Amino acid sequence: MNHRAPRSVEAGQKLLQRYALVAGSLAVTEAVRTDAIAAANQAADAEALPLVEELKQLEQLLAPWWAEHKFKLLSKGRKSAELGGCEIGSRMGGTRLALAGIETDVIEQLREARWARPYLNIKYSLNRQTTLAGLAGQHGKQLRELGFSTSAGTETFFVKPVFQSATVSETAA
Repeated sequence: MNHRAPRSVEAGQKLLQRYALVAGSLAVTEAVRTDAIAAANQAADAEALPLVEELKQLEQLLAPWWAEHKFKLLSKGRKSAELGGCEIGSRMGGTRLALAGIETDVIEQLREARWARPYLNIKYSLNRQTTLAGLAGQHGKQLRELGFSTSAGTETFFVKPVFQSATVSETAA
C-alpha cells in the first residue's frame, strides 16, 4: 500500500498497471455488492408482498368500520384514537387550488391583467451554449459589452483503467 512516486517511464507504467489491477478488483467488489443487495431486496420483497397485501385488505375492512364507530370512540375534538395497539383516525388534507378551465388559457388571461402579476411566476435563466455561440455571431459585440467573454477550459488530470482483452485487468473486472 506504500507506493512511491515513479521517476521513470517504466516505473510509471508499473504503477499504472497496479492502478488497473486495483480498479478491476474494486469493480469486482462493487459487482458482488450489487448482486448481494439485489438478492437481499428480492428476498425481502418476496417476504413482504403477502404482508403488504394483508395490510391493504385490513385497511379496506377497517375504513367503513371506523366511519361507523368513530363517534363512540373519539374524545371531544379528537380525530384519532389508540385502539388495539394501533392509532386509527382521519386527517384533513391541506387546502389545494382548484381550477375550472384549462390552465394555459387562464395563465394567458392572468398575463393580460395588470392586477394578476403576483399570481404568476416568471423564471429566466442564461442559455450558456447559445450565448457562447452568440459571442462568435452577429450579437458578439453587444454580448461583450454586457461583460461576456470566453475562457479556455482547464486541464484536469485523470487516470482510469482500460480493460483490454486477455489482460489481468479484464479478468479482475
